Amino acid sequence: MRIIEALWFDKIGIILGKDEVTDEYKSYIGIGEGLNEESDTKYISRHGMPFPVDAALELFGKAG
Repeated sequence: MRIIEALWFDKIGIILGKDEVTDEYKSYIGIGEGLNEESDTKYISRHGMPFPVDAALELFGKAG
């Protein structure tokens, strides 16, 4: 998955990305360690809970 954007609320992150095979948006939410944004973003994109894509697109201003 190619990560497009991340939104942080302290250690809680919402990640928006695109699947490189299907070209569909994917979104996940999870908790990082709060020490390194890049590693936390990767961790959440692999191990986070699915987050509604339409809500993520709205949060990131990409809806419509």
